[in-house]
This record gives sequence, structure tokens and C-alpha cells, in this order.
Amino acid sequence: MNKKHGILLLTDIFGGFGGSERNISQLLAGIDKDRFELYVACLTSIKLAENVRDPSAPIIDLHGDGIYTIGGLKNLALLRRLVHEKKISLILTYHESSDFYGLALSHLCRIPVICSRRDMGFKTRRRHRLAYRLVGRYFNSVIAVSDAVKKEVVKRHWFPENRIFTIYNAISANEYGKTTMVSP
Repeated sequence: MNKKHGILLLTDIFGGFGGSERNISQLLAGIDKDRFELYVACLTSIKLAENVRDPSAPIIDLHGDGIYTIGGLKNLALLRRLVHEKKISLILTYHESSDFYGLALSHLCRIPVICSRRDMGFKTRRRHRLAYRLVGRYFNSVIAVSDAVKKEVVKRHWFPENRIFTIYNAISANEYGKTTMVSP
């Protein structure tokens, strides 16, 4: 009997269809469901989640409570129970608040956490930059969507280069139909 590996995808927002939302929906659609069981927890809004809802991958709405509030602590307790009940063995985070939430959850549950860096960090708030410098090294690894993002994470001195892996964003060619190339 094969045991499925539980993975928790933790994201700040599901409010548009940017790179993170597209990546999560592609994971939901393309993951080997015989080997992996995905759970998605969204800190802010799951408006878009209806479009990608998959019965085999529950989406948990954490109701927009900030991570530094009583509601945030309750959500952390809820996620801790989920990790133990569903035997989740990995956390994958998207965005700043989810990164720190996931890091705390990782330490509480003693499971690995991977940070997904999807941008150059130019809009990252000062408090987040400081927090990454202090605790960023505790992520098990970082996934960067480009070598430029990887270099920026290294440049900001919060994570060792040898534990950052570049996995480029991709799109499905099927979404755009077949294109025929014509030689001159």
C-alpha cells in the first residue's frame, strides 16, 4: 500500500490570477494524486479559489485574520491540527506573511518548509526584510522562479545560495492552441 505524502500550500492571497495563484492552480491540476495529497490554506481571500477548487485538494480559508493577532494564533493552532491529522510532511509557502506563518508552523510540527520566492522583493516592507535576515536561514530551501530572483535573495543575505533552486514559471501550450511555424 502506497502512503500519500501530504503537502500544505500556504499563501497570503488568492485574489487575482498572478504567478502564485497560477502556480498553485497548476500544482492542483498536475500533481500525481496517487502519491501526493495537497491542502491549500489562504490567509486573506479565497475569492478566486472557487475557480480552481478541486475536491481532492481542500482550500482552507483563514478569514483574513492577521498573523500577529489572536485570530492568527487560532489559525496557527488550526493548521497545526491539520498537519497532524492529515499527516502533512511538507509546507510550501508563497508571500511574506505565509513565509513567516509557515516557518512557525514548521517548527511547531517539526516538518520541513520551503519558501517560494516569486519576485525580486522590491515591494517587500522593511520589517519583512529584517525578519528574513533574522529567520530566513531556517527555511529548508527556497524555490526561485528565475536566476535573477535567486541572485536577489542571495544579495539580500538571508539564505545560502546552495539551498536555493530555480524552477522557472511555465504555461501550458494547450491554453493557447497549436501554432504552426512557417519557413520562408
